[in-house]
Amino acid sequence: METLITCKEGCEKILANEAALYHGKLQTKGRGWIIAQWNNAFLQELCFAYHILKDPLKVGAPSVNVLTEKLLDLFTAHIKEKRIVEPWP
Repeated sequence: METLITCKEGCEKILANEAALYHGKLQTKGRGWIIAQWNNAFLQELCFAYHILKDPLKVGAPSVNVLTEKLLDLFTAHIKEKRIVEPWP
């Protein structure tokens, strides 16, 4: 399972080392985030992690307008079977 993990900017190396303690393998990293691969179920709470997103989906587009359309399509596909009863903010 692949995970996108965010952290405080500058703490990526510490977060990668912490993930390695729990058998995570660093795939790539950037400013304030890492992507790690896990062979078994990821059950640990990481101290330096702000957010942990399992199986992230990479979305790319040549322009902001195309990116907006792709994100809207993903969102509507995700909520297709759900009923939203509360008003939108």
